[in-house]
Amino acid sequence: MLVRNLGYAPLVVSHLGLRRPGAFDGSDESVVLLWWAALLVNSLLQLKWFFTVKENLPTLNGAQRKRFLCAAAYLVGSTVRALYPVNWEVRPHACMFNTSYIGSVLGGELVDRVLATGMELAIAHLVVSAIADVSELHARTSAARLARACFYLVGVAQVACWLGVVTDNKLYHVYEEGLWGIAFTVLLGITVHTRRVIAVRDHPGEIGQARLLTAICPLISLYLAFLFTHDIPMYLRQWAADQAAGTKYNDLQSGMQALLQCDAVERSFAMWQEGLPWMTATFVPGPYIAILLLEASVRSEVAIHHGASPWPLLGWRAARPARRPSAEEDVVAAASSAS
Repeated sequence: MLVRNLGYAPLVVSHLGLRRPGAFDGSDESVVLLWWAALLVNSLLQLKWFFTVKENLPTLNGAQRKRFLCAAAYLVGSTVRALYPVNWEVRPHACMFNTSYIGSVLGGELVDRVLATGMELAIAHLVVSAIADVSELHARTSAARLARACFYLVGVAQVACWLGVVTDNKLYHVYEEGLWGIAFTVLLGITVHTRRVIAVRDHPGEIGQARLLTAICPLISLYLAFLFTHDIPMYLRQWAADQAAGTKYNDLQSGMQALLQCDAVERSFAMWQEGLPWMTATFVPGPYIAILLLEASVRSEVAIHHGASPWPLLGWRAARPARRPSAEEDVVAAASSAS
């Protein structure tokens, strides 16, 4: 209503490719558009928090820098995909917008899938490295190796996912989600067992590690519950419907060509409702979890050497390592002591 009253409706409608100026008037389209607007606001909040965390982190070493890049990759991928969502649950796959040149590229299926692959590998690395590093610090070498092996299962899941999006055969997505389920079930078992064997003393580093694993357990449990109660049944239902309808799947060449741009624009809630739960879970809590894993993992390592407890978000204070004085400050200090 505000957009229409200010006279900007024709411009907005033309730029976003809306079917009619009344798309914001409470119609079926407005539900999806309000969801999209909420995603954009959430993305801005996530970016602000990420840069705040970045400013407060200590100097990063090689492994910590890799985690930082993973969190950044997840956040950037989530922001771009939230700006130009792609609906994979309809056939042909649909975009929310198709804004001439930029929208046809960013809103295209290929870009969305490339970003999704990077995001999924990034969040998997953050989870795996957090669990494996703590296990290794407590002499659980076999558990650490098994945790890192789960990352390769996620890699195989990405292959299954690409086969699914190229051929449009939903059975590949069942395989994909099944591999994710196996990998994270194993990671949950390792996390629970490692948490039980940590001898928590008064050292803030060990306290922080125990709290980190304690926080990871419910996150993985919620993810597995969502996976087995929503995602896998959804793809099985879609595959069964395709089989009953005698759907013809794409070959690899025609499927890749179809991914190059988004030809269908759709914002009907009926068309988007099946994909909204997993997209909301990916774009809303996902980046926050990535940032928390980055911060908690880095500060856990700092705590081991500097005696500060990690994760200030939950009320624990972390201190940066002491800064080394500059050469000028050394000269001033020496002069002061001499006088």
